[in-house]
Amino acid sequence: MKPLVNILLILGCFCFYSSTAQNQQKIDSLLQVIKEEQSHDTTRVKAFNDLGLLYASVDPKQAKSYINKALTITKDIESPRGMAGTHNCLGIVYYYQKEYDSARISFEKALTLNQKVDHKWGQASALNQIGVIQMIQDKYHDAIQSYRKAKVIFEEMKDTVSMVSSIDNIGLVYLKMGDYQKASSFVFKALQFYENMNNEPGIRRGYFRMSSIARKQGDYEKALEYSKMALPFAEKDGNKLQLASALTNMADSYSNLKEYDKAIAYFNKALEYRKLLSNKKGMALVQSRLGKTYYDLRQYEKSITQLRLALNNFSTEGDEKPKALTHNHLAKSYQKLNELNAANLHANTSLNIAQKIGNIEAERDSYLTLAAIAEDFGKNTQALQFYKNYQTLNDSIYNKENEKRVRELQTIYETEKKEQEIVLQQNEIELLEQKAKTDKLQRIVLGYGLIISIIIFGLGFYGLRQKIKRSRLEKEKVDAELAFKKKELTTHALHLAKKNEVLESLKQKAKTLQTSENGQNGYQQLIQTINFDLQDDNNWENFRKYFEQVHKDFNINVKKKFPDVTSNELRLMALLKMNLSSKEIANILNISSEGIKKARYRLRKKLEITTDKSLQDLVLGL
Repeated sequence: MKPLVNILLILGCFCFYSSTAQNQQKIDSLLQVIKEEQSHDTTRVKAFNDLGLLYASVDPKQAKSYINKALTITKDIESPRGMAGTHNCLGIVYYYQKEYDSARISFEKALTLNQKVDHKWGQASALNQIGVIQMIQDKYHDAIQSYRKAKVIFEEMKDTVSMVSSIDNIGLVYLKMGDYQKASSFVFKALQFYENMNNEPGIRRGYFRMSSIARKQGDYEKALEYSKMALPFAEKDGNKLQLASALTNMADSYSNLKEYDKAIAYFNKALEYRKLLSNKKGMALVQSRLGKTYYDLRQYEKSITQLRLALNNFSTEGDEKPKALTHNHLAKSYQKLNELNAANLHANTSLNIAQKIGNIEAERDSYLTLAAIAEDFGKNTQALQFYKNYQTLNDSIYNKENEKRVRELQTIYETEKKEQEIVLQQNEIELLEQKAKTDKLQRIVLGYGLIISIIIFGLGFYGLRQKIKRSRLEKEKVDAELAFKKKELTTHALHLAKKNEVLESLKQKAKTLQTSENGQNGYQQLIQTINFDLQDDNNWENFRKYFEQVHKDFNINVKKKFPDVTSNELRLMALLKMNLSSKEIANILNISSEGIKKARYRLRKKLEITTDKSLQDLVLGL
């Protein structure tokens, strides 16, 4: 597929319209703008350029006339950016006419003008367009360099969409070169960007490209998988042309996998969309492939029907290569039906077309078909000569393919070598720029250094003394606050321990009072009061606040590391963190010494602490 879409995507200035009615409406509107706006300004430049683009594919002479008027205005008002944009448009007109050298010259002029005014986006845009032309002219090494330069500029400008488009285009160049590994790498990288951005057109294009790479490698199952992934995006867009292409790709994959029934079903669906678009060439291509599929199924009459329909839909002038292939398939189908005269006629027609356009592959295949037909006629001498011609061309193609592969490998080598040179040059430039900055700074320092040094030394010395003084005072203040909080925490913990010890003693005395005659009236109330104080959580809340001020985030860290720890176990760990004795901890928690041992044992087990490790050390380290 020709990469015109890439040019249109990166221009960012002008739009195309497919509908004739819309085109005419737009033309009328632009002509009105030109009529009303008599002064030479950017409004008229844009109007003339837009008109040129609208006429680009239908009337190139008129298109050039409008764009040249825009160019005259930009020269009169001395607008380099306007001239750059106009050269861009002129390049597109040349592209439509397949005047690729002229198109490249126009895009290079746009690049030069944008460089003069330091218009970064315009430079990157022109480089991308130059890359498109270089790719069409099989200058793959140059195309990759143009796309890489554009990518760097887009990346600097944080224009992610355009940057990814450059990556995608590099992958397309490698695909045309036959370096499928690198093609896959770049296309897949672009696809990942598009998926992260949820850019549906980019995602669809990425899937199509990955499908093409897989088909080129003969991995038709993978090609089919990517085509299926692309199909929903094409359906969502409602673009009949994209749908037809997606369905045709799927049909081709099924055909190569010898799943002919599915192939025929998808070819027919693709054909329906081509008919809706009144796209006769597209219809012809699908019908030709459909005919070949029927041939593979040995349904020769159906094959002939589709192939003849294809020939009727091909244009009278042009489409020569697919017409040659279609005639050859017809010849083979007629031969299978033993209609040798018809077979011979189509095989010779195929050969004549192939020789006329210089397509060696089609010429070779025609000779092979003619050899088989001559053999059926019993003309063995003629059959042998045809077969010799076939073998000669086949050897020639093999040699050319080897030569092409050598050239491609050489191009890949030169590209990688150039990439390394660019990296080295960039490093050298950075070093030189750094050295220049350093030299400039040294001159400034030498010029003003003495005065500034004296001022800075005086102010710096005074400031340093003040900073040291403030730091010392702040440290003393923080240390004092921390010491006070530690003291409060320890005091509070000891108070809890002492309070619980006293309350436990009173509880025992109260129980003694129960048996005495004089204590029957008040012992029960006394025990309830003591129990209430023993279980009072307010004291624990105050303790927690003090503890968190001294040991910040201790509880959070424990819960993160040991999420199953209970609130009681967290209390025990907090008291261990304070390095209190087992007796003090027992008093605070109001349990016996034996209870403390059991609690420590259960905690060790939950924290999965081995016997050779200390629970105390673990807690202190948290």
